[in-house]
Amino acid sequence: MTDRFELLEELGTGGMGTVWKARDAETGDVVALKLLHRQFVSDAEYVARFEREVELISLQPHMHLR
Repeated sequence: MTDRFELLEELGTGGMGTVWKARDAETGDVVALKLLHRQFVSDAEYVARFEREVELISLQPHMHLR
């Protein structure tokens, strides 16, 4: 992970990753940031599923999703 986000608080965890309350150092915004579990980072299938999830979320018309 880059220095762009400061992890503030763990919000929840699931099968693929953990969701954190984080602060974006570039904008100062407080965001929800999902990080893939370490054991899946080198698994191409899980990375592809994670990327697909990100793609689908980005298609959602919601003012709080970027």
